Order: sequence, then C-alpha cells, then structure tokens
Amino acid sequence: MLRDFIRKNRQIYLFALFPLIWLAYFLSASRQCERMLMHCPLDDLIPFLPVFIIPYVLWYLYVPTALLLNCFSDPAYFKRQCACFFGGAGVCLLVIMLFPTAVDFRPEINGGGIFSRMCGIIFSMDDAVCVFPSLHCYEALCAHLTAFASPGMRGKRRLRAASAVLVVLICLSTVFIKQHAVIDVLAGLVVGFLGNYIVYGIIGRRRSRRLRREA
Repeated sequence: MLRDFIRKNRQIYLFALFPLIWLAYFLSASRQCERMLMHCPLDDLIPFLPVFIIPYVLWYLYVPTALLLNCFSDPAYFKRQCACFFGGAGVCLLVIMLFPTAVDFRPEINGGGIFSRMCGIIFSMDDAVCVFPSLHCYEALCAHLTAFASPGMRGKRRLRAASAVLVVLICLSTVFIKQHAVIDVLAGLVVGFLGNYIVYGIIGRRRSRRLRREA
C-alpha cells in the first residue's frame, strides 16, 4: 500500500534534498578557516530576547509544511516550487562556502528560564558561523512566497496571513536570539525575493506566453 502511494506521488522524493542542504551547511560550518565577522552598530542595539526561540524553532516545522501544502494537491506546481526553493538555497550555500562568516555577539547562557535553556541548546548544536546570508530567513520567506502562489492556495487569505506573520516572527527571532546579524537577515530576504521574482516573474511570464502561442 505504501509502495503504491509512493509510486503515484514520486514528487515526494524532492524532500530528500533537505538532508543534502543540511549536510552541505554543517560541512561548511565545521570547516576550519578564517571567517569575517558580521557585526554592525544596529546589532548592539537589539536586545537578547530568549522568548523568540519559539518562532526560531517553529521554522523546522513551518518550512516543510509550507512545501507540503502543494505536494499532493498540485504535483506539477510543487516541482516548480521546489526548483525555486532549493535553487535559492543552493545559491545561499554557495555564498556561505565562498564567503565564510561568523557572529561574535552571542551571549553566554548561564541558567535562566526555559527559553534561555532552549537558546543554550540551540547554541550548543549550531555554532555562530555560516551566517551570511541567513538560510533561516531565506527558506522561511521563499517557502511562504511559493506556497501561496499556486492556483489552489491563492484564495486562502487567512492561512496566508498567518503564514506571513510567522515568517516575520521567524526573521525577527534570528536577531533577537543573537544567531544572526541584521545584514545576514537582509541578505537572506534579498535572495528570497529575487529568486521568487526570477522563477515566477521572468520565467513564469515567458512560460505563459509560450503556452498561449502553442494553444
């Protein structure tokens, strides 16, 4: 039964690209090399707010869920969505590998409440390196933009609004828990908007014109 389901929905194999992204990221993070510090005066004005660890962690659930919204209802669109999403992630990883970066302003976690302890766990698992551009912000924004561009999702305004709010909170969380510098966030958002414009704007319009000519 499971075999029949997978055979009818081969597009789910595209989710296997997630482990490849994570592997490439952690290999880059473990590399011993000189890294440029990403730090601007605005970073020093942003307080450390451990409660923002909640939207930061929700990212791990939100991104694959946003992709799943179209996975079975519109497989053809889902493949296009993945091309945009993973293509942009590849660009981010290329920059990360060619331009090693780090941040130097993460606070020391000594006790505190549950949110501080959660931050401590994230800090211990993820060094403050490979920060530019922010994959956290890129993937959240791109997942949101591509998920709700499909014909079947355009009318779901409440879900789209909730998704947008969560994306904003996720992006804010990266600076409020001191995982990223402001410039990292901006770079991740630029890649997200630019990739979406290229795939759904320029390429999408050309594809639509070609289909109209062939009709």
